[in-house]
Amino acid sequence: MRNLLLFVIRFNYIFAFLILEAISMVFIIRNHTYQRTGFLNSAGVVTGNIFNAYFKFSQYLNLSSVNERLMEENALLRMRTSVTSDTMSVIEACDDSSRIQYRFIPVKAINFTVNKSTNYITFNKGRKAGIARDMGVITGTGIVGIVNNVSENFSTAMSVLHKDCPISIKVKRFNYPGTLKWDGGNPGEAEITGIPKHLPIAEGDSVITSGFSAIFPENIPIGIITEFTLPRGSSFFMAKVKLSANLEILQYAYVVDNVFQKEQRELEGRNHD
Repeated sequence: MRNLLLFVIRFNYIFAFLILEAISMVFIIRNHTYQRTGFLNSAGVVTGNIFNAYFKFSQYLNLSSVNERLMEENALLRMRTSVTSDTMSVIEACDDSSRIQYRFIPVKAINFTVNKSTNYITFNKGRKAGIARDMGVITGTGIVGIVNNVSENFSTAMSVLHKDCPISIKVKRFNYPGTLKWDGGNPGEAEITGIPKHLPIAEGDSVITSGFSAIFPENIPIGIITEFTLPRGSSFFMAKVKLSANLEILQYAYVVDNVFQKEQRELEGRNHD
């Protein structure tokens, strides 16, 4: 306190000047319309700039929650549009939850690798959110992988960039099925096999999910054929595909819950009894 008093005494003439200046400004603004209007306009500009800066800063801090809300809204839109394709089905016509074949659970990737032969991704949701083994994982641009382990609050997925993660695909232009598998090289590319040589595939052909595996919905983008060869003595092409989903910068994704997966697999399993 003593130091504060000494400081005030030392600079008392400056404080006195500032006080008198402020009093003068108040009298001028109160008694002169022109000056009062100018002051209010200037104060409005300053206040507006302050609030604008604060608003932008608040928006920046809320980006994470905004992204999560957008993911949830996109998931709801996917659920509403991904219904069973049989137009003669009663399920298709009914307006209830049973008409939905796929549920999409928004998740965030919290850990992943792309530089190994067996790459995995860890997500921030697990059993509590309805995630289970053998569910597919996609983004807005393409496929990501297949869930292989789940705990209460987390899950891991075998990435498409995994040597043991084959995906059932088809060449969109011909609607012909094949298999996609990563060769362990470029994380932006994979290989497809099983396309017969009588189909005139070409560079630039789109590759999509076939819908045959009960894991991924049909017609999810996978990538574009960049080159292909016909090995000597083979009846099937080998083709390279540029993946549409960039797994090197993965942040948000959707876990795909096929509501009818268990029923389909049980029925198909009877064929092997």
